[in-house]
Amino acid sequence: MVPGKRLEEVIVYMYRSRTAIAVLLHKLEYKVIGTQFIVDLVILR
Repeated sequence: MVPGKRLEEVIVYMYRSRTAIAVLLHKLEYKVIGTQFIVDLVILR
């Protein structure tokens, strides 16, 4: 087993999972903003 190769795999894995997490957070953020927008519209009327 080569330590360098293992480290590379870990970095790639972390980068991929970080990207997936970022996408999930982005979707969640849009959902929250959208909900807030709808709530504001309802309150303002």
